[in-house]
Amino acid sequence: MINRDLSSVPSIPEFYRGKTIFISGASGFMGKVLVEKLLYSCPDLDRIYVLLRSKKGVKPEDRLAQIFAAPLFDRLRKERPGFESKVFVIAGDVMELGLGISEEDRALIINRVHIVYHVAASVRFDDPLEYAIRMNLRGTKEMVELAAEIRNLNVFIHVSTSYSNTNRETLEEIIYSPHADWRETLDICETVDPHTLKVLTPKYLGELPNTYTFSKQLAENVVAEYKGIIPVVIIRPSIVISSVDEPVPGWVENFNGPVGILIACGKGILRTMYTDPDLVADYMPVDIAIKSFIVASWIRGTKEFAPTDDLPIYNCCAGKLNTITMKEMITMGKDLAVDYPINDILWVPDGDVTTSKTVYYFKVIFQHLLPAMLVDTILWCAGKKPLLVKIQRRIYIASMALSCYITKQWTFDNKSLVLMRSRIKPEDEKHFFFGIENIEQNKYFVNALKGCKKYLLNEKDEDLPKARRHYKRMVIVDIIVKIIFFSIIFWWILNIDFVQKLISQFTMGFLEERDLCEVPSIPEFYKGKTIFITGGSGFIGKVLIEKLLYSCSELDRIYLLMRNKKGVKSEDRLAQLYATPCFDRLKKKKPGVFESKVFIVSGDVLELGLGLSQEDRALLVNRVNVIFHVAASVRFDDTLKYAAQMNLRGTMQVMELAKEVRDLSSVVHVSTSYSNTNRDPIEEVLYPPLADWRDTLAVCDSADEHTMRVLTPKYLGELPNTYTFTKQLAEHVVAEYKGQLPVIIVRPSIVISSVEEPIPGWIENFNGPVGIFVACGKGIMRTIHTKPDIICDFIPVDPTDDIEIYNCCSGKLNNMLMGDLVEMSKHVSKEIPLDDMLWHTGGTITTNPVYHYLKVLAQHLLPAILVDTLLWLIGKKPMLVKIQRRIYIANLALGYYLTQQWTFDNTNFVQLRSVLKHSDVKQFYYDLETTDLVEYFTKCCLGGRKFLLKEKDEDIPKARAHCKRMMILDQTIQIIFHAVVFWWIKPVIMYFLLFNCLLETYNFKTLSCESTEYMDTENVKDIVNVAAHEYKDLDGVGNDDNNFY
Repeated sequence: MINRDLSSVPSIPEFYRGKTIFISGASGFMGKVLVEKLLYSCPDLDRIYVLLRSKKGVKPEDRLAQIFAAPLFDRLRKERPGFESKVFVIAGDVMELGLGISEEDRALIINRVHIVYHVAASVRFDDPLEYAIRMNLRGTKEMVELAAEIRNLNVFIHVSTSYSNTNRETLEEIIYSPHADWRETLDICETVDPHTLKVLTPKYLGELPNTYTFSKQLAENVVAEYKGIIPVVIIRPSIVISSVDEPVPGWVENFNGPVGILIACGKGILRTMYTDPDLVADYMPVDIAIKSFIVASWIRGTKEFAPTDDLPIYNCCAGKLNTITMKEMITMGKDLAVDYPINDILWVPDGDVTTSKTVYYFKVIFQHLLPAMLVDTILWCAGKKPLLVKIQRRIYIASMALSCYITKQWTFDNKSLVLMRSRIKPEDEKHFFFGIENIEQNKYFVNALKGCKKYLLNEKDEDLPKARRHYKRMVIVDIIVKIIFFSIIFWWILNIDFVQKLISQFTMGFLEERDLCEVPSIPEFYKGKTIFITGGSGFIGKVLIEKLLYSCSELDRIYLLMRNKKGVKSEDRLAQLYATPCFDRLKKKKPGVFESKVFIVSGDVLELGLGLSQEDRALLVNRVNVIFHVAASVRFDDTLKYAAQMNLRGTMQVMELAKEVRDLSSVVHVSTSYSNTNRDPIEEVLYPPLADWRDTLAVCDSADEHTMRVLTPKYLGELPNTYTFTKQLAEHVVAEYKGQLPVIIVRPSIVISSVEEPIPGWIENFNGPVGIFVACGKGIMRTIHTKPDIICDFIPVDPTDDIEIYNCCSGKLNNMLMGDLVEMSKHVSKEIPLDDMLWHTGGTITTNPVYHYLKVLAQHLLPAILVDTLLWLIGKKPMLVKIQRRIYIANLALGYYLTQQWTFDNTNFVQLRSVLKHSDVKQFYYDLETTDLVEYFTKCCLGGRKFLLKEKDEDIPKARAHCKRMMILDQTIQIIFHAVVFWWIKPVIMYFLLFNCLLETYNFKTLSCESTEYMDTENVKDIVNVAAHEYKDLDGVGNDDNNFY
């Protein structure tokens, strides 16, 4: 579109002659300059309609009069008197549906307008999401819908921002994928209550820093949907600042960008900034931005609209044409403050920038806040109104909002913008060419400062000598104060010895090493203790109960929190629990212990107060000494509402109960090593929460399921699923009680089969290598998407029950790669095959997701469909497709963990075993590094056969015989398959060889490229037929010359 021939198109003023223009946002900084420039440089336009609303009791017509009264229009008043007659008000509001325009005004716009500029926007970074979306997103939607009805529309200009995609480093002139669905976002903002939206906003914004950039990014996608319906253009200005020349040098009416920095530094109230001194700031003078708007409208408007047209996008920014770093700007500002000081400065302009947030906070306190408090105190004592603390608060809030933009570097690609200005006709260059690289920075910033003083601070030029004298006085005061300040610091350093002694005495007691000699052994500690366990019916819970009863049999009793489930009463569930093989050792060696020491407490972690009766709660409060909170939902696909109620609120309820317990020795909270997967390495520390857990609970309790489902991916942030997210927040619930309760956080990794206790290979689920073994062993899993060099972190279930602190994982004690695990599973599957395997074990792993999906189709889904079809034909129930679907869903959920590597720090876990007393080593010592992995995984597989699949050991010979038959069948089918494939591609191979021979024998390439004679069809035919005769032994090729050709 830009590169087309423009020689025959009219000049810009000619294009605008007789045109009617509709502008939203005409009362804003850019909107005013746009109106002035159009009226000045395109005086023959027909008229301009501006969308204005009543504001603070002022009618739209009166607001227009106030706009024209600004110094901005002095040039027009002088050179184009009567310009007001071309500007008309359309009463309306971008915030309202249908823009709040009457039917008559809407019809007027539809019938008369040719060009639309949508400039209106809220540019505040701290706007609530609901307001920003209504203004910037829904306002844009209403504008393009109106534009689609306009009969003679030449162009629609949408003004966006260069910072609409700040999650990227290089910002090109293209449409990027939206950060959310704009329709869903509108629906959420119109239906969800403000409090819930406020809580969800940080998560919903994702990688974008504020509601402004987020809403502007979505607005671009609204406009992009109309590119085949109306002639649209998107222009993205960077930070728009004072004018270079038009309408007057240095025109400005807000404190954005360097203008605010110049004023704050010039007043002496900004002494430090959190920014990178080498960061290149991208600013765009307002008159250059407006010129680019008009030129872009001319290029788009002079081309006849076609639905297949591209969407022109211009990054209206300086880019590499004219750069200035933050350090250069600060230095220039301090120099200008000396030559052109602001009236009534509060302190000498000075200070510097820092890249350290900690240093910045200290400087804010000592250079901003404390001086402001001192000055306000003096003002208050003098009977005047304090104001400086309030100003410093506003400066600090503004600095926080701007921090993203002044600490991160972006590269703006503005090739289309530069190309666009090169297409300007010679007769238009005087009024519309924008030479960004020709701006002399020192002169520009002098004019900018003068403009600030004149148009923002309303200072007069004749007051400059007085301001300079006041500046000199403040320099003297600054020197005196600095001398006094550093003298006090020096005196304080001389007396710091007293402080050091005080600190050393205060901390002496905390540095003493704890002596464990007098501590009882583990069985002695548990002797007579009453224990309360949540999650006792789960995999870890059962092994915990068994170990406590077996190794600490003199404990008083264990209370299990258990609910009725699927019509089975909690008492009957306890009997079922005891009937599992997990308790066979206990039944044999210590009969009667379980029945006499384990009691049910009816309740549910999902209910408020754990669903406990008053009697049971009083019982626990009075009797319990140790609490194990093991209950959790470990599903990765749980809804956020359910996971938060189970893992987060359940933990809170347990902590509240523990707070009431009278004689509590310890509370053990079982978390997961994967609760902070957004970090690497993962240490044994409490990391900052990814959300406020109270707000999360409130949102989950109040929001409906649809809203939660839409918001969940954004709310989880960097964490992969609701399980890890809620477990991370649950740790912070526990941490809040650390000063009130003896709490411990234990983070097991993936808990799998036991090494020895209660029996080797005890397992109750398909987690970890057991699931891989079973799937491979049955022959139904042939491919897995993972990285072969990832270290698997598994922890046997039996060591976890004795660990009381931190990362309960193998770490670097005993590593196994994912590739080794898969190969070991295939090997063990042959040595200990499963009964009635559906196919021979095999398959590979792949790091390529596309290749994995193809293998899933070919090796999982298609064979499953074939087998299920055969089962259906013989009258049996199809099952394999359903199984493969479950495997596929499980792989998707696990995909994040199978393709990422974490380093788990388990220093505390390793050190803990070193403090075991000699009498406890036999029962409680855990030695992961000497575990024979082959032997261990063999026990795991045997446990999987026995406890999960209910297969008997005596059936293994029969299973091996079946495995051999399946291997023969597999090899036979592979031979047939490859033979068919070879037969299918054989003609392709033959013709490839034939053509190769033709090239070598007859030098076909030389003949075709270098021969001076023209090679017609007959020449080529003769060559090919001769070659065919020479190679006629290939499948009879060449028997018929014409047929072959």
